[in-house]
Amino acid sequence: MSIANTQSVEIKASPERVWQVITDFSEFPAWNPMTPGMKGELREGARLKGKLGLGPATVPFFPTLLTVEPNVELRWKGGVPGAFVADHRFIIEPVDETTTLLRHHEVFTGAFKPVGPLKAVPDRVHAGFNSALKRRAESTAGR
Repeated sequence: MSIANTQSVEIKASPERVWQVITDFSEFPAWNPMTPGMKGELREGARLKGKLGLGPATVPFFPTLLTVEPNVELRWKGGVPGAFVADHRFIIEPVDETTTLLRHHEVFTGAFKPVGPLKAVPDRVHAGFNSALKRRAESTAGR
């Protein structure tokens, strides 16, 4: 059985700008509360080395990139099979010439997936990421 978390945010920026922000791993510490650290090659099959932000704490994680489709989708998956695995997707859709919709979707599986009161943690973490991404993509920072 799995648990899914889906949120979306409209961003006053082009799909290319949104893609630039979510794939510029070196800039994550400057704006990204969900993954304040990420290193690795931006190609399908690459294993990344990241830090996952869970409020005041960060934990290491090592996802594999499953989809790298510029300006359309970034997807990674990682965890400990059977215990906790997260399949994370960022889907970028143009709304009009000046607005992009980011659909942020994650599916959790394993014995330690977030349930009960812990189910609210991904909601908060994803909402924080979406707000920070919107601010970053709409600003001139990191251009």
